[in-house]
Amino acid sequence: MVTTRKKMKMMKRVTVLLMAILTISLSVAAASPESDGYYGKTKVACKGQVKAYPFDLGQVKLLPCQFAKAMKVDQNYMRSACPVAR
Repeated sequence: MVTTRKKMKMMKRVTVLLMAILTISLSVAAASPESDGYYGKTKVACKGQVKAYPFDLGQVKLLPCQFAKAMKVDQNYMRSACPVAR
């Protein structure tokens, strides 16, 4: 008959073994088999014209809508909750 101490020791060994197997399998699965130094992403030649260009966020204006109203409500709450000396 197996004692409780032996059962605990065996369970601990099985747990450690399962954790080791899981760690190894995850590291193997996460490793890219053909790493090109670009984190597994393949570089593709551009086939079209660039239609998007960077811009200054100061050029962005939120038109009147429910989001603009919510933004104003949030601003008023934040200003009342933590007033800043100006």
